[in-house]
Amino acid sequence: MAIFYAATITLLMLSPLVYMFWHVCQIDITFLTDILRQRALWQALCRSIYLVLGVVGFSCFLAIPSAILLEKTNLPFRKFWYITLTLPLMIPSFAGSFALISAFAPHGSLLANLLNIETLPSIYGFKGAVLGISLFTFPYIFLSSQVALRSMSPNYDEVAMTFGLKNHQLLFRLWLPYLKAPICAGSFLVGLYALSDFGTPTLMRYSCLTQEIYLAYSAYFDRKYASFLSLILVLLVFIILNAQKFYKAASKSLENDRDLRKKPFRIDLGKGKFLALLWCSFVVTISLLIPTGVMIYWLSQGVEQSALGDILTRLSSSLVIALVTGVIIVLVSYPLAYLVERKGGLWLKVENFVCLAASVPGIVTALSLVFLMKFFPASFYQSYAYLILAYLILFFFKSYTLLRSGITKIPSTLEDAARTLGANTFQTFKKIVSPLNHSAMISSYFLVVISTLKELPVTLILAPIGYKSLSAHIWTTTEEAFFSETALSSLLLLLFAGTFLLISFYKKNEKII
Repeated sequence: MAIFYAATITLLMLSPLVYMFWHVCQIDITFLTDILRQRALWQALCRSIYLVLGVVGFSCFLAIPSAILLEKTNLPFRKFWYITLTLPLMIPSFAGSFALISAFAPHGSLLANLLNIETLPSIYGFKGAVLGISLFTFPYIFLSSQVALRSMSPNYDEVAMTFGLKNHQLLFRLWLPYLKAPICAGSFLVGLYALSDFGTPTLMRYSCLTQEIYLAYSAYFDRKYASFLSLILVLLVFIILNAQKFYKAASKSLENDRDLRKKPFRIDLGKGKFLALLWCSFVVTISLLIPTGVMIYWLSQGVEQSALGDILTRLSSSLVIALVTGVIIVLVSYPLAYLVERKGGLWLKVENFVCLAASVPGIVTALSLVFLMKFFPASFYQSYAYLILAYLILFFFKSYTLLRSGITKIPSTLEDAARTLGANTFQTFKKIVSPLNHSAMISSYFLVVISTLKELPVTLILAPIGYKSLSAHIWTTTEEAFFSETALSSLLLLLFAGTFLLISFYKKNEKII
């Protein structure tokens, strides 16, 4: 039974990736030569690389000073800033991009109307794409840096001060070197997101690989070209992943051995407190207040009754699919999390395959599943089951990671004691592991629900006929400039995603035992 489960999970996770490689291998050399000669291919590739570099750079610019101010200074209202600097994560980048476009677009935008100006400088292109992704992904770097600084022993700061280092010297000679590993970890996450994002570059009219892949499939019906572009995108993802592993293996960082009984080291900002508050206010304003404020403004302009009914229908449909998907993924990933943590061996190999599949961008997974349909009954295509299968492949690893981290905190001696009393593996799992791991299970469930609600390319490509998705509605109404409808859909999505995110954070921080 265990071998069957391992084989099924491995086959399921790797099937889109393997089929894509097989499909590319069928391309003849003449067609391949023609593709490589196309200037548009290399332009899209370069634009994708520029986008990753721009997004990572701007995200670091926003995140690192915020994390240092929060953990290493006597910044007022620290809990408030922690929450508000984390909340932009709940905003899907394509919904946030809609807010930026409707606020700062050259014609007919909110700012143009307020200033009574016909034309504003264009927000479209590279700068718009960088803003549209960075503003809603920088918390990945902020959180990784903030957690590292919080766990840093104050002894390092005290020793540095005894050697005569001033505050600015602490920044460059202690804190930033200490943060190299967490900054890189967060930057890799942000870079992968930027590389695989489809909605924001398209809305911002910035042509990159994800947009070219979608056009090759949906507009030109050129599956060979779409497969080849997908392969290039996957290779870029693997380069980033290998760079992360190489850096992680080569880097050496100070140990996180903070004594919780010892007061954390924080410098007195003095007169600089106003500037620190100004900086945090600036970051929160551009990443949270402006997007939500713009949505509220357009909503106040009124929504037609018929549109309101349609949006509520889409909300209920999206919630049902997301909630069902969450249950299925948690149930399927839970055994693997337990077996990897307690058994190791073969199961670690399965974990590697799952991690590999999780790194594949959503648009590539969706297209691969379209191509794989010839191996399934025709009725299975564009069905709810096939859509949930795609979500399972995409979000399996997210659920698995949280579940395993929870199991790690449960002493194995409790299970050993249960077995000595006559309990079998299933009874031990049911009566010991599951009750003690309920917080991780709930966090895992809500993380999958949030990810499903926000997913765009898979929903656009594989959604069943008649399925009304909230994320797809945000996408189409933004393209058609129905800003009031987009605002209502976006705010509803933010409301539910934010609620689930807060529950997930709360449960994740609970003590398991």
